[in-house]
Amino acid sequence: MDNILFSIIVPYHNTPQPLFLKCLNSLENLKYANFEVIIVNNSTEEKFSEVLNKYKNLVNYNIITTSIIGVSHARNLGINAAHGDYILFLDSDDFLFENTCSCFCEIINNNNYPDIVIGKCLLHNNGKAKENKSIAKEGIVEDRQKLIDSLFVNYKNLYTKVEVPWAKAYKRNFLIKEKIYFNELLSNGEDVVFNYEAYHLAPKIYYTKAVVYNYQFNKSSVCGSFCKNLDLKFEKLAVILRDKMIKYNISDFEKLYFFNIRNICRLLKKYYNVFFDYKMFRKSFLNCISKKIFINSIRRVKFKALNIGKRYVVALCRAKAFFPLFLMSKIGFAIK
Repeated sequence: MDNILFSIIVPYHNTPQPLFLKCLNSLENLKYANFEVIIVNNSTEEKFSEVLNKYKNLVNYNIITTSIIGVSHARNLGINAAHGDYILFLDSDDFLFENTCSCFCEIINNNNYPDIVIGKCLLHNNGKAKENKSIAKEGIVEDRQKLIDSLFVNYKNLYTKVEVPWAKAYKRNFLIKEKIYFNELLSNGEDVVFNYEAYHLAPKIYYTKAVVYNYQFNKSSVCGSFCKNLDLKFEKLAVILRDKMIKYNISDFEKLYFFNIRNICRLLKKYYNVFFDYKMFRKSFLNCISKKIFINSIRRVKFKALNIGKRYVVALCRAKAFFPLFLMSKIGFAIK
């Protein structure tokens, strides 16, 4: 397994079979030879083994089975098992282009082996596909702070989809040296924390306008389905991000305040909208925004950083006017 350029890590957990087969087929159809595939299986489905029978004896496929459920754990196992110079993350309900590896290879060879290459993707939903829109220039990222800011707020549409690990190539030795792994305490937002550290520590980052990844919206995925205890998960994420900012001597928390307000709005749409009893909604939502990390964000976020919807949410939270927030949760208002 020497001289492998790319290790493609695919976590698998009960992905609908048609989507997973499409993912695997895209790997078979890569017009590139110098790669390995690491599939980390924590599925509860017996039919998984049937799907992978054709791959288990192939020299460039490594199938790892773990009883620990969680995409962070699966990706970390993949990082440690990888032999490639660069690591690509592929979700099991997404797929690659035939030229994905070839495109990354050309960029890497022509730009003196950057530590991270950030590409673009096609977003597929209900039979339609659209490219994520970014207006950043092709080339080495000179203003690192604008890239990092884009993790929290879409900085004037400069960089988009930079918070996710897919559509990117990471130099394996860089991740290992800096001990950059996915936080297994998080089941929501672990991608943001991972890339926050990676973008801070990478000596050289290259951004390309090339479209290298296909993201397939999947209603049964973690992102597409109801997430239990999402308020507690967002609180944990906010605390971990705050601690990372302190680690890197960041004293301006405005981006974090915005990020937390955005997540409060997401809670109204994806979590608290299931409450049909106003008293239950009020009790639960008050308990959430009474946490210190959210109190600071509600009190200190700058209104000029918010759109009209988020301004309403912040103003109502400050006034503790919960009934309008209850109604807003029903119509999905103020989320964008």
